[in-house]
Amino acid sequence: MIVGEEAHIRSSKATGPRHDPDYPIDKLNEYENLVLLCPTHHTIIDKDGGSAWPIDVVLRMKIDHEARVDAALSGPGDDPEKAAFVARIARWETLIGLANWQELTRTLNYVHPYLTTVRSQALAETAIWLAGVSWPPRFPKLAAAFETHRRVVDVLVAHISGSFVGGGQELKLRRRHKEMLLSVSRGHGSAFEEAE
Repeated sequence: MIVGEEAHIRSSKATGPRHDPDYPIDKLNEYENLVLLCPTHHTIIDKDGGSAWPIDVVLRMKIDHEARVDAALSGPGDDPEKAAFVARIARWETLIGLANWQELTRTLNYVHPYLTTVRSQALAETAIWLAGVSWPPRFPKLAAAFETHRRVVDVLVAHISGSFVGGGQELKLRRRHKEMLLSVSRGHGSAFEEAE
């Protein structure tokens, strides 16, 4: 799904939005003259020949956005609070097994849900770690997101411990209806007596 469009800051056509006859023709399709926009905003800035969005405004918008992205993607550098946050996220990624998250969702969404005991233990350890970790106050939205995540992991761990059975290397979702039928077939009473 395409969610961005390359927009020209200066049009190559004399009748196009923000055309600059002094701008070098060979640079019209270069990075310096392009900005990535959603389709809606591409249409907005080009409306009426771009009269509401002059070259200097679009350039400033692009420069400011690139600066925000660079700041967000830069390493923690000499910022100890940011370094602490990055270290905690790295620890979380390792504990929860983020690199193999699809494996967990695949096995839990299988016809007969299951997961490995190693994965179950990792989730339990993650829940314990999340309950004890403190997030730097400078990032309140991320701290709130991880608090919500901690609650979800707690519910998942509780569900696994209460609903999955097995031993060895794999836990499977307990299928009580099968256990009840097996009990009835062994002559331990009717299915109605077992359900009570």
